[in-house]
Amino acid sequence: MAGLRDRIYCVIPVYNNAATLRDIVSRCLEQLDHVLVVDDGSTDCDPAELLAGLPVRIHRHERNLGKGAALRTAIALLKDKPEIDYMITLDADGQHYPEDIPLFFPFMEANDYSMLIGCRDFSGEHVPGSSKFGRSFSNFWMKVETGIDVADCQSGFRAYPLHYISRLRFLSRHFDFEAEVLARAGWGNLEFHDVPIRSFYPPSAERISHFKPFPDNLRLTLIHTHLVMLRLLPFPKKKLRRKPMDFSIFRPKELFLYLLKENSSNGGLAASAAVGSFLAVLPIFGFHMAVILYVTARLHLNKLMALSIQNLFMPPLSPFLCIELGYYLRYGRFWTEINWNTLVNEFHLRAFEWLLGSLILAPFWGVVMGVAVYFTAKAFRAVFRKEGKMPEKKSLSDTRGNSLGILFFIGMLKLFGVNHACGMVWMVSFFYAAFDARARRSAMPYVRHRFPDAGFFRRFFHVWALFTSQGQAIVEQYAMHLGKLRLERDHFELYRKAETEYRAHMVAFSHFGPWQAMLSGVGISWKPVNIMMKPDRNRSVDKFSAVAKDPEESKIKVISVDDPMGGILEAVSVLEKGEAVGIMADRCVEEKGVPVMFLGEEAMFPTAGFFIAARCGCPVVCVFSHRKKKHEVFTAEFGPLIHPVMEGRRRETLRKYVQEYAARLEEMCMKYPYECYIFEDIWKK
Repeated sequence: MAGLRDRIYCVIPVYNNAATLRDIVSRCLEQLDHVLVVDDGSTDCDPAELLAGLPVRIHRHERNLGKGAALRTAIALLKDKPEIDYMITLDADGQHYPEDIPLFFPFMEANDYSMLIGCRDFSGEHVPGSSKFGRSFSNFWMKVETGIDVADCQSGFRAYPLHYISRLRFLSRHFDFEAEVLARAGWGNLEFHDVPIRSFYPPSAERISHFKPFPDNLRLTLIHTHLVMLRLLPFPKKKLRRKPMDFSIFRPKELFLYLLKENSSNGGLAASAAVGSFLAVLPIFGFHMAVILYVTARLHLNKLMALSIQNLFMPPLSPFLCIELGYYLRYGRFWTEINWNTLVNEFHLRAFEWLLGSLILAPFWGVVMGVAVYFTAKAFRAVFRKEGKMPEKKSLSDTRGNSLGILFFIGMLKLFGVNHACGMVWMVSFFYAAFDARARRSAMPYVRHRFPDAGFFRRFFHVWALFTSQGQAIVEQYAMHLGKLRLERDHFELYRKAETEYRAHMVAFSHFGPWQAMLSGVGISWKPVNIMMKPDRNRSVDKFSAVAKDPEESKIKVISVDDPMGGILEAVSVLEKGEAVGIMADRCVEEKGVPVMFLGEEAMFPTAGFFIAARCGCPVVCVFSHRKKKHEVFTAEFGPLIHPVMEGRRRETLRKYVQEYAARLEEMCMKYPYECYIFEDIWKK
């Protein structure tokens, strides 16, 4: 570590910080051997006198030039020292803790081309709201200007790779320098790393700040405008190092995956959708694709999202709406005389009206589509974390009821109907399938077994269709609750037989089709159905079963599998009372299960439901749900009726009954491949 300390200079820009300067410098000297203080024209003290006796280098500006000027001076003074790799900067007002300097060391040891940004902890007291807003504001513009995510662009606690930064030229001299240097470093292909640090904010009455709201905010606005314009212009940016490529044009799979993952956060997708929609509405007919590709490439936005969403604004509808609006703005009435003369001979007038109308509709649709994509993408990220598929995240039952994205779909459903609401799902599910690698991997085992001959691209489209089907099923559940979809029951006589001929019965549910149809399918039963599931799924059943408007009247109840022996004792108890018990029969939760053949290979299926049925002498009724008529009719399909009997060893006895169920599930998968939502590798040995 001693060798590393020799390669680092600590730089402290100072302007009227007499109360804290000596303490900060002393603490910095405990961490590093080299400290440079740049006095930016202080009037409250002479830093040279204040720091007398400390081994520190001091440089003074005769007048106050700005924080950026002080940092640029430090770079100029240190760039001729080849032995110095990094310049660490921190503020002299006591906001930063010099004891956090060693947190930067691991990144410095790794290479000499990383920009290290101290990410301040804003969880303490007295943190001003302006600092929180300013950080979010700067982070947003950093993303727009470079495509790079930085957690705290306004932090003054940083480590600059000196050999690279010293080769850049800057315009800024005040607080705007810290924004400009990050953007130019990003364009230069330097790596960025966030380093969590502490921060201290005294009460507002004791706080000293040299930030001047009007002039400094104006400078920040101007520099961000300048940087965005530079980003859009086709001029080469200074490269500080060669950046390794994440793809090769000679390897299409890598290129395709790179394009899918590019700026794929919720905000990134929303920005791409907004820009694509805005440009698609403008009257640049024939050049939309080229312009969208150029702008998204310059702004590091997701090109596939922007190109896809432009299809919603293809002629003739979008130009017609723009012309109508432009005509109305010019003449106070709509254009109704549509003929050869007004369309062709007066084309120059229509073109002007198209431009006039697009100036209003382009930003409008940009905002609408950006907001819609943001919340729908956010909702879909929650939807496909369902039932332990992504255990580190919240379950669907915790997220979907509160998601603004789902509320958006409900609004679409109520305003435009089921078809239009489900149509939006195709667009969003494409990007969710493309960008969320964990969700895609969770669906891939089923896709590989159901479509064994599919190649890479075909498998992707199968995953896309699968995610679309599940997303549309969520929308259709609400539609069914609103009475916009009809439910039918096939082979319901098998369920009636289990109810009437046996004292009790088990119901084998599955991850095939939506809960709505399965629960509603058994909801008209005269016997209560007790579903065995985790407690965090209870609200999902209560809220979305739609079996009865009054929860007290619903015959759907829940047995928690977190109870003793996984809820088996309670399940046996309710069966003995003559009620029904429902259980998921296609996915093991805690038990090991038994291997049975499913889609060409042995897969693990649970035995608990069949074991309980065998012990209680009751049959098992299988139930699946699927679309009978797209977006109009769902079917709850019952059968077969399985009669487990315990004969000898438990696992071997139950295997044949589980195999019978798995064979029926496989038959349903072959008929309706995109309605099986087993997002787990049940084939894994």
